[in-house]
Amino acid sequence: MPENIHQSQPFMQPLAENAYYSRERFFPEDHRVFCFGEVSVCMDRFGGLECVTYLNSVRYAGKLYPARKSIEYFSRNGRVLDRPFISPAFRFVCEYSDGSVRAPCPEYPAIYPNGVTSKDYEFVLSRKSFSVQLCAKRAVCNKYVAAFSKLHYFCQGSLQTVYNQLAHEHVWLPPEYRGEHFDEGLPFPDGTLEIKAIVPRYDMASNAIIFCKKLAHPAYSGKLYFVVTSQLPLHFEENKNDWLAVTESTEQTANVFSFGFDESLEVALERARTVGRNHRESIRLMETASNANSNAPSFVLEHYTEAEKFAKVFPAYQKALICEETEKTATIRAAYMKYGFFPIWDHIYPVRDFLISNEHELARKCLAYMLDYPHWDTNPFVMIHLSLALDEYLAFTKDKSLLDEFYPRLKKSFAFAETLVSKKTGLLRYGIDTAVDVMEELGLSNLFYASCVNGWWYDACCCLINFAKEKNDLEFETKVSTYERLISEISLAG
Repeated sequence: MPENIHQSQPFMQPLAENAYYSRERFFPEDHRVFCFGEVSVCMDRFGGLECVTYLNSVRYAGKLYPARKSIEYFSRNGRVLDRPFISPAFRFVCEYSDGSVRAPCPEYPAIYPNGVTSKDYEFVLSRKSFSVQLCAKRAVCNKYVAAFSKLHYFCQGSLQTVYNQLAHEHVWLPPEYRGEHFDEGLPFPDGTLEIKAIVPRYDMASNAIIFCKKLAHPAYSGKLYFVVTSQLPLHFEENKNDWLAVTESTEQTANVFSFGFDESLEVALERARTVGRNHRESIRLMETASNANSNAPSFVLEHYTEAEKFAKVFPAYQKALICEETEKTATIRAAYMKYGFFPIWDHIYPVRDFLISNEHELARKCLAYMLDYPHWDTNPFVMIHLSLALDEYLAFTKDKSLLDEFYPRLKKSFAFAETLVSKKTGLLRYGIDTAVDVMEELGLSNLFYASCVNGWWYDACCCLINFAKEKNDLEFETKVSTYERLISEISLAG
């Protein structure tokens, strides 16, 4: 009997090195999400755009409030049980004079946080806009076509989102623990975002196809325009399933379709024109941001070469998540495609990444954004993580001015947290924000002593003691030290 007859075969056979569908030839996964600020685009491995989302914000009393969830301007989720469509929302093709059709795609791509480049297909996201360059395989291409799916456009009629940054959506501490000044309606009322999609129209004068969605929310109402234009003259066609942006007959070997978002039609049109006109420069900036980042940390990690490589490019990925930046503050979207603003781990945690990539000013702006965040006076979890991030910011920068701004509110929030702390053990009772997403599943209810939260609570106490020492606040230092000592004694005894 041959020696190897009983050798097991791997369940998943590796792709052949030169196979047509190899990971080197196309994306390593079925689709890839790209993000830049408010806009996210999900692309399949053959260059079709599966969905396009826009994270809009409400401006209230001078502060921007990003939504918890993005508007799916072109959604992949169908109307039946949210089952995803098989086909992409956007398809791009080249039609040749002999009647043949070819769809350019990103073969052997270079992948970046906000785009992809290849020989025949380039895509880049810019601020509230993006552009796609298609290159013809042959010398003469008769037409360039962009098809937009009607099904993907009309899917979303409403959105259960959160604009006023209610912590943890609508899951609050039980009423008896909230405090007398608690008001879940601050800073403005929240509710469902109603979305009405308007049939697109072609404007010959501006050489653009104009999409529009009407938005209605208790805090505001308005329109969100999405404009499509091209370097070449367009005309507008329609069939049962798609709207088509078709260029006039041409002999050009390449064409750029460009797209712009805004609440104003004029601004959206100008964004689309600008990103199309500056496509080559946008590609250059994207490549430079990822490949020549002087702020990227340098790690030497034995046996972890991929981690070393990622350390060189991750600052570009993190900066692509900045949703809006002002002179003093910056807000970060939580995830490329999943959801929008969330104040805890998705806004505060990236502060550490900005610190180690030498983006100290950006780290400061993200922390400063939280100074007037609603409800963190009565939300110990926010106070805890702000204390930890602020402590690291001070360690990196020695900038004590931010501590001066945070200190009074940290003390106020700590006073509320004390109402939930055991005087015997120093541990914090809490009912949410633990690793248990559905606490009832484990038989838990009301408040309980979660070990994960209390690990952070202990660290926050240590940070607050350091802050009190820095401010020469002996009374507050003594108070916090009492709880820190009790928790330490439990740990040693256990």
